[in-house]
Amino acid sequence: MIELNLAICKDGKTVFKSYKIKGKLELKHWNPDLGQVRKGCMYADELNILIKDTEVEYTQVGLSWETVKRDFTSGELINYQKAAASKESLFEYIEHLIDLFKKRGTGNFNMYRNLLGEMHSFTKNRNVKMSDINNKFLFEYIKWCLAGGNDSKTVLNKFYRLKSVVKKAKNDGISVSDITLTYTPTKKPIIKRGLSESNVQKLLAYKPRKKKWEFVMDMFKFMYYSAGISFRDMAFLTQDNISDNHLSYIRFKTHKPINIPLPEISMMIIDKYKFSKDRGKYLFPIIPLKRQHLDYIELYTYINSRIFGYNTLLDKIGKELDLPIKLTSYVARHSYATQLLRSGIPLPMISKALGHSTIQMTQNYLNLNDFDLTVTFDCLTPKLKEEKLDGIGMAFMNHLKSNPDWEKYWSMVTKEGEVLPNKATLVYSGNRGWQYILPLVDKKELKGVVIFPVKEKPGSSLLSGEITEPLVFFQDEMEKDISVQGLLRSPMRIEWEYDVNITSAMSLETVTKSPLSCSGYDGYYDASYVLVCSNTIDCSGNKALNEIDMDYLQYVADKIGCQFSCKVKVKNDVIIVEGQREREVCFFYNSLREELEKGLWYISYNYLWNDCEKQAYGENSFDS
Repeated sequence: MIELNLAICKDGKTVFKSYKIKGKLELKHWNPDLGQVRKGCMYADELNILIKDTEVEYTQVGLSWETVKRDFTSGELINYQKAAASKESLFEYIEHLIDLFKKRGTGNFNMYRNLLGEMHSFTKNRNVKMSDINNKFLFEYIKWCLAGGNDSKTVLNKFYRLKSVVKKAKNDGISVSDITLTYTPTKKPIIKRGLSESNVQKLLAYKPRKKKWEFVMDMFKFMYYSAGISFRDMAFLTQDNISDNHLSYIRFKTHKPINIPLPEISMMIIDKYKFSKDRGKYLFPIIPLKRQHLDYIELYTYINSRIFGYNTLLDKIGKELDLPIKLTSYVARHSYATQLLRSGIPLPMISKALGHSTIQMTQNYLNLNDFDLTVTFDCLTPKLKEEKLDGIGMAFMNHLKSNPDWEKYWSMVTKEGEVLPNKATLVYSGNRGWQYILPLVDKKELKGVVIFPVKEKPGSSLLSGEITEPLVFFQDEMEKDISVQGLLRSPMRIEWEYDVNITSAMSLETVTKSPLSCSGYDGYYDASYVLVCSNTIDCSGNKALNEIDMDYLQYVADKIGCQFSCKVKVKNDVIIVEGQREREVCFFYNSLREELEKGLWYISYNYLWNDCEKQAYGENSFDS
């Protein structure tokens, strides 16, 4: 037989609790430095799990008692779970449970205190043994509750609470009756207390008119941004619960440890009340200095009264904003859970963040009335992290979101890999007109590009045009596409290469056609072109998209053409130059490139006049 002893030391006194397990443990298998069983023992895993779980259990209970300034001995701590097996009276056993949960420092004692009062009323103070709680007793109790005006949900909760007392008594070795009775209440729609996304934003943007209301809204925001922490847990927070912008505490209701990162807004709220005169040892001035000496039970009662006043003010704010549900402290918690689900967070993770004991409890929180099911499928693909967007990324995404189908488009391209909005580049070419080209990457390696064509509106800015269904090109298509090759031959390639590795195989090294190879046909020299707009810096120092008007391109071409006695027509797919000699035409094309680069617009050509014997433009090519 293996015997392990748990030692608890407090105030110079040590008490022990023995655990006996079948098996054999030799002294050589015990590691005194780590307080663990060495791996050579066949029972090592089982014993080490028992040791770790026991240490965590008693440490958490001890810390929670110290948090509420409870005075206790090592003997009380080591026996905190021990039930009075000899107490077979219903009243005495419930009193034992009340005392047990008070020692644990959780609010469950209040539920059992209410149950004790009900049992006195229901039994008319008749002495009832635990073995008397049978199916008939429960059936009569249900009828009594319903006759007293309780709704079916309340009766169900009371029914299960009394059954849980019977179950606990059985586990403590007390003789009880077998319970087979079940109660199925009339189902009513569950009122969800989670706000829709639009109402959450409206509430968080609310500017209070009164000082008290400002404090109420600050506490509501802290609860919402801090994983839906309850008002009671928030009231007991101290600076010791904050470390490296993380919040760690043990939830009073379920006794589960919570450890979450705090966003900047939560830290700002903490700093706001750091020098409040009435906050004392706690983070927030919820429990005033003159009451901080009270014991846990007195503080519990006081906080309940504060919650009532807090919810009264929240209700007034909710009515002022015309919210569809009554605004209470728990709306922050329910709305937080619902917002996590909207963002694609798995239900088990939400349950853990809330400190729930079951996932079913978490499901009851969720308000899905305004939930678009397409969002659940979008969560299967990589999501855009908008907080990492620069000016370019924001401008592109805002333009994309002007299309009602933008989520479908974004989901379509992100299935292929990671798309980088901050590298969005405006490109013009004859085959597609204006378009955004974005890199498609896998672990920073360029695997392709995503192209969003823009359908221009006559007389309007390019950025007000409609973005249409995207194209995804991989290496083979990239090598053949003049728009992509124009971009990769421009200085924008260097901009991409800050964050993306582009292999040489992705772009062609030279232009496929070169000038000065033969004379133009009847003095006409044409070239297809690709125009790449480099992203620039605006007057505020932020990156911005750098569009160009095609009328301005014609204006610049005319101005330079006059210098070389050339007549120029800019068309959708080609630039046509009428000149006397090919050398002047080549000077024109180079000068046009240099002039456009001053505005950070990069143009590349494919000279076509080698094939001009198959084409004839004639004088009408220059008609307006």
